[in-house]
Amino acid sequence: IASLTNRSYKWSFKARVTHKDTLRQFTTKRTGWVFNFYVADSASSEIRIVSYGETARALSEKVIQGAIYIFSGTCGLRSASELYTPFPATWEILADKKMEIMPTADDECIPRIVLHRKCIAEILDITINSYIDLVGVVIWVGLTTVTPRGVESSNKRRMMTICDNSFHSVDVCLWGDYADEEGSQLLENISIVCIKGGRICEFNERSVSVTNVSTLAIDADLDLVQEMRSWY
Repeated sequence: IASLTNRSYKWSFKARVTHKDTLRQFTTKRTGWVFNFYVADSASSEIRIVSYGETARALSEKVIQGAIYIFSGTCGLRSASELYTPFPATWEILADKKMEIMPTADDECIPRIVLHRKCIAEILDITINSYIDLVGVVIWVGLTTVTPRGVESSNKRRMMTICDNSFHSVDVCLWGDYADEEGSQLLENISIVCIKGGRICEFNERSVSVTNVSTLAIDADLDLVQEMRSWY
């Protein structure tokens, strides 16, 4: 993945799907569909793959979170969008119907999540609206509430608080499906969460939002998680 550029004509790589977004409908001059997902290879290099229209609908049904595929295509690389890419990246792939995706056997050399972890104590030094990766112990979980969004829509949210071995804590807002699914799971046990691509917000000083571009892993099998568990 690291060798891909906008000058890459034919390319092929093996990678794991580390984050799968939902298929989303949008309306501009006409109605369309958009679907994106992130993949990582054995060197922990990552790239975002974006698709539109019928390609988006087909990929959303085919791609499985956590599965490994061999991706092959021609051209299709463009500058990565900093707004929608919660990890360091120069390029992203604009998928078309000619892009091939071949399932392949699992490979434990390819990570399930890639973290550029920061300590909670560092949040005050990072720019608002930037993305951050955190690993922390969940010390409080609230109930799901509904927040109005526009005239005819709303969004679910759930607050929680995490701490880490920098001896600092931060409020985290889980949005959408994360509020219901992972949020309900976190109510049951003391867990350690990995947050990839949380967005830093200026709410009650500083907080972190987990949105559709973020990844939330609970009690992942990682050295960072074991380290946090030993500390707590």
